[in-house]
Amino acid sequence: MEKVTANRSESMRVRLAPDLMVRYEHQALRVGMTPATLAAYIIGSWVKSQEDQLRMQSVAVMDAARKMLPQVDEEQLEALTAGMLEGMAPALAKLQHAAKGQEGGGE
Repeated sequence: MEKVTANRSESMRVRLAPDLMVRYEHQALRVGMTPATLAAYIIGSWVKSQEDQLRMQSVAVMDAARKMLPQVDEEQLEALTAGMLEGMAPALAKLQHAAKGQEGGGE
C-alpha cells in the first residue's frame, strides 16, 4: 500500500474541556495516531462527508426537477436549480442537527 503524505501547512487551535482532552488523547493512542494527526483526519473526513452529502442533495434536486420539468434541457435545469441548494443548506443543517439530538448523539 502506497503511503500518502499530506501537505498540512495550515494550522488552527481548538480548546477542549480537560476531561474531553484526556478521552480524546486516549482514542488517538488507541488508533495509533498523534492527537494532531487524528484531528486532521477527523476534520478531513467530516469535510468530505459534507461535500458528498451536498453532491447527493444536488443530484436529488436535479432528478426531482427533471421529473417535474421534462421539457427543460440540462443547461436550463442547472440554471434553475443553481441557488436552490445554497438556500436549502441552512434548513437541512438544522434538520440534521435536530435529528442527531433526538438520537442522543450530542456531546
